[in-house]
Amino acid sequence: MERGDIEYVILEEGDRFLQAAGDAAGPYSVQFSPGTIDAMIEVPGGADVKTMRDVLLAYRRGDDRWRTACAWSSM
Repeated sequence: MERGDIEYVILEEGDRFLQAAGDAAGPYSVQFSPGTIDAMIEVPGGADVKTMRDVLLAYRRGDDRWRTACAWSSM
């Protein structure tokens, strides 16, 4: 995601998903949906590249630390 183009990454697990979008300059928009659109949460103000990577990698590994890697807020 550091090429400079606006890019998206979506990790899906059934109806649940974690997604990030942004460009090399950041911040990156990071959002999670537990399967219902009205329950989505996001990182307010976006995340820097390290936090975005940490969240995506932890989620992909099934490591619940993605939930505490940054502050989340209801959308």
